[in-house]
Amino acid sequence: MAGTPRNSISIQIHEYHDAIVNSIKHGNNKGALEGLNELFEKFRKNKEPIEQIKVSNMLLCSLCFRLLANLSLDIDNIEINEADIYKQIRQCRSIQSLLGILTGVIDSIFKLISENKKQYSLIVREVNTYLHENFNKNITLQSLADYVHVNSSYLSRLFKKETGMSIIDTLNKLRIEKAKQLLMNPKNKIFEVASEVGIDDPTYFTHVFVKYAGISPKEYRDGGNK
Repeated sequence: MAGTPRNSISIQIHEYHDAIVNSIKHGNNKGALEGLNELFEKFRKNKEPIEQIKVSNMLLCSLCFRLLANLSLDIDNIEINEADIYKQIRQCRSIQSLLGILTGVIDSIFKLISENKKQYSLIVREVNTYLHENFNKNITLQSLADYVHVNSSYLSRLFKKETGMSIIDTLNKLRIEKAKQLLMNPKNKIFEVASEVGIDDPTYFTHVFVKYAGISPKEYRDGGNK
């Protein structure tokens, strides 16, 4: 088949994903939507199979929701539900419908970020940075308190007051967002993914995954690769 090699198309798709998420992060909603429309135009020109477009869309949604977790924003307050979005994407039968879903996701996430922009204290910023860089390690409230040199009870109250989430919720959401990325590769076994994100007990991992993603790791992996 003539045209751009498929591996080249895949690389370009990832570049579009990164640019779209980066635009959202920096408050450029117009740029994000323009990037999304350009991506879908590329899908049409290359006659990309709709099932492949669905996989791309799920990955982009995962990156968007991970951005919310990275910014310590409460996903429970968003107008859209991640599990519902994946279900809608899987059930879509047209490229235009997929574009409509992704446009809605970007608009909702941008709105949430815009409404929740705030300056966290140095302590909370340090804890957030530590969690993002060490989420796959054994982290306790006391170890975090020792890291920032404050009382553990004070740290717990301060973090919840400023971010609206507990430290454990923030940590688990980070772990699950990373797990989603790993589960996109069908070669990764669920127990391996659990260990990779810092949860050694596969049963507990499944429990945590369902709590934050709304579906089991197996359902997520199977749905994301159909």
